[in-house]
Formats: sequence, structure tokens, C-alpha cells
Amino acid sequence: MQARDRRTQNLARGPGSRLAPNSYRPEHIPQWLPDHWLQHPNGDFLALRLRHPMQRRAAAVRLIQMASDMGVQAAARFLGIPDTWPERRAGNQRLPIALFLNDREIALLADRISDTTCTTDYRHRRISLATWTLPQRDWATIWGQVTPRPGTTPPHGSRRKHQAASEFIWSRVTGSERALAPLIPALLPQLRHRRHWGSIANYLARPGANTHYAQLKRLLEEYADQLASAIDVATRSHPG
Repeated sequence: MQARDRRTQNLARGPGSRLAPNSYRPEHIPQWLPDHWLQHPNGDFLALRLRHPMQRRAAAVRLIQMASDMGVQAAARFLGIPDTWPERRAGNQRLPIALFLNDREIALLADRISDTTCTTDYRHRRISLATWTLPQRDWATIWGQVTPRPGTTPPHGSRRKHQAASEFIWSRVTGSERALAPLIPALLPQLRHRRHWGSIANYLARPGANTHYAQLKRLLEEYADQLASAIDVATRSHPG
């Protein structure tokens, strides 16, 4: 209990606060906190108060600070948050996480993460896939296993669907928002605005009764999990 009290006090001081030994480390924090991390045993679902992306990003930044000596800018950079996003333009001032979660709730969230014994090195995954996009050959293989939708469909799916699939995999492996995923170089002339394929990403996230997207999502998840395993194995084989 004393450790939790100290942790709560350290939040007010900002950079320089560290968690107790044998707890989580900064690299164990994904840029986008998953919903199951935000479900407390008491039934409080913190995701309801972290609806806006900036709120959840702020929570991730605070968790990084609690496990390191990083300031706001350094923690945001560590997570891969771009300089142009509001969190970075705010300078070194504390992110407005206090508007959504109080210090005790952040400390409880940190305890919950520690209890999950998370050992995934999201930092290494982000670095490994910094410029990664889904290869055309792999996309063709995946697309070939999907039952076509009624009507006409391009041989290898649309360019937008290829990009959305690449983002889905990248986001799942790195634990990051799809908005940070690299664009497929060969498709850049046709992919100037992410909003043009946002509906495809939404279908992949929540396919519902749409069997076409449900099937595609399952294949992409399998591909992503295999890719993540390969990266993690390499990390364990060559630590540091």
C-alpha cells in the first residue's frame, strides 16, 4: 500500500518517478492502451473516460513517465507520437490526463499492468516495423483466401483495402494507432488521404455479420500474430 501511495505522489511531480523493481518497464507500454488493460476488477471501465484518442495517448505517456525519468516530450517521442500532434506541441507541460483520470486511478492502472506480467517489448516492435508495409505477394495470398463479395472485385482487392490491411497488421503488432502506420510506397499517388479508406478499417475492426470482412480480419490477425512472434523471437535471441 505504501508503494502505491508513493507512486500517486510521484505523479504530481512528473518526470523522475519510477515504479518499484520487478514492475513493468517503458517498453512494455503500447502506444494505444488496449481495452482489457482499462477494465479494473471493481468493474470500472476506464476506457469510457478515455474515449478521445488524445486522452488515451495521455494515459500512455503518464505510464511511461511512471516507469522512467522521461518528461512529457521524451515519453511521447518514445511512444512514436509525432511532433505535429497536439501532445507534442504542448511543450513540456503535463498532458491533460488529470481531466479524465485522477492520480490514484492512474496508479491503479499501473498496478493492473504490473499484475499482468506483460513482457512484450512494444518499443522493439515499433522500431522493427518503422517502415514496414504488407508486401504485395503476401497480400495476394491473403486476398486469395477471402470469399469475394457479390459484384465485381479487383483481382487483388482494391488499393485502399491493401493499405487498410497493412495498417491493421501493423497496428496489432506494434500496439499503436493505425494513423501512425506507414503508407505503402507503391500506392502513395492513390493514397493521399487516410479518410478515403477509413470505412474499410472500421469494417475490419468491427465486421459484425459481414462474413467477407470477418474472414479477412481472421486472416490478418493470423498473419499479424505470426509476424509478432517472429519479431519477439529475434528480440530474445539478440537482447539489447
